[in-house]
Amino acid sequence: MVHHLSAAEEPRRSPLPANPFARFALFSLTGAACAVGLLGVAAFGGLDTHDPMADPAEPGTELKNDLITVTPHEARVHTDDLGTYLQVKADIELRGSERPVPMGNVGGALVVHAEPGGQSVKGPEIDYERQPTGYVSHLQPHSVEESAILSWELPRNLDVDDVESLGLALHEIEELQTTGGTGTLWVGTNDVAGAVSLPLGGG
Repeated sequence: MVHHLSAAEEPRRSPLPANPFARFALFSLTGAACAVGLLGVAAFGGLDTHDPMADPAEPGTELKNDLITVTPHEARVHTDDLGTYLQVKADIELRGSERPVPMGNVGGALVVHAEPGGQSVKGPEIDYERQPTGYVSHLQPHSVEESAILSWELPRNLDVDDVESLGLALHEIEELQTTGGTGTLWVGTNDVAGAVSLPLGGG
């Protein structure tokens, strides 16, 4: 007696070719098509992350990286006997270290952009309004410093009369061990954690 298989019992036919070389070719073509598709999406911005510099926040916005929190409030151009400076008044807190951190380490993550034009300067000096004659060499852990003044020396090739506003960008920062593991360096990266646009105020 001949037994006929029901539809449920019939072995399923694989949509893949039986020949292993044909299967490999099919997988390769599929992978290439997916890669081309992803590249196309990325080219038209579909995979782009938000660029803080293209859409900066308002003054008073809190910016954070792994080491500090900074809240920029005002910008100005300041001139004294030592030169001309781009300045940002901000609240700043060292929160990512239990030990004081040299301002030279922190400064690599604080970049000011003179607008229009976008010329950038990094590595500011810092002083506090509460002690205007003091030199601040280190930030102290877990101490919120209100009304700190961040100062970048005006680049020689930048005409101060052309500056209409300042953009403060806080970059991400990495903690690196020094040779022998005896110390720590904090180094700013190219990735921007956040940015604020500040119109120029009084000087």
